[in-house]
Amino acid sequence: SFTGYDCISVYHDFRYHPQEVTTGTMDDYAYDTYGWFGFTIELWDAPTAAGIKKEDLIQWFRWHPPEDELTLLRWSDEQLGGEGFIDWQPFEHPQLGGVEIGGWNFKRVWQNAPPQYLQELAEQHCQFAIAHGLMSPKLAARVRLTQEGAGVYYLLLQLENQGFLPTYTSKKALERKAVRPTEVTLVLPEGAKLIAGKLSQEIQHLEGRSNKAFRSVARGSDYRCTVEWALKAESGSEIEIIVQSERAGTLRQRVTVGNQD
Repeated sequence: SFTGYDCISVYHDFRYHPQEVTTGTMDDYAYDTYGWFGFTIELWDAPTAAGIKKEDLIQWFRWHPPEDELTLLRWSDEQLGGEGFIDWQPFEHPQLGGVEIGGWNFKRVWQNAPPQYLQELAEQHCQFAIAHGLMSPKLAARVRLTQEGAGVYYLLLQLENQGFLPTYTSKKALERKAVRPTEVTLVLPEGAKLIAGKLSQEIQHLEGRSNKAFRSVARGSDYRCTVEWALKAESGSEIEIIVQSERAGTLRQRVTVGNQD
């Protein structure tokens, strides 16, 4: 919706022959190797700018009705001041003799956008790139420290993924074993003692909002998990929790012993 272009699958929809698959693109490599969702963003498409609807881009370039050519010419006249198409004119060629030259200004209309479209295109594609990035997993945490006895505390970490994509990005990433589990590390102050729990542990991947579109596949708590510890520490000392995720970043939470509610 940002660019106005259709989103199509290279494997299913971008084929120069029905029995041949277009290969060797970075999109394929990113997904098949790392499970990343990759997109090739076309910066310019003259037929779309002219308002032409096409079901198959490749087939359209091979053949399209004359009405589409008229639409393009009308667009060139109205939006480009006629500069997109050079009128045919006689030309004396040194080898071929008398010929006619003219037609579309290929570099300025088909391969590249006319200058007056550049700002709008830059804004649209920048918005798409930002929206794509904002779909990433995003960790958030809540920490609660409760005193259970003389110098003994119960520490609870509630971790959740508030992003759209899961912390593993895609099932392909899990299949390829391209992403490690999220790691939670507890850093205790000097003199503190861990009674229960682990100083370092791996936790399961957290889902995002991407699987919440349909009630039948959504699970209410699959985006959240809890980690618990029991420890002994002096009042006023500081405890740090570090959460490290390859694709959701690093989160640090600090809590001061004795300052809990």
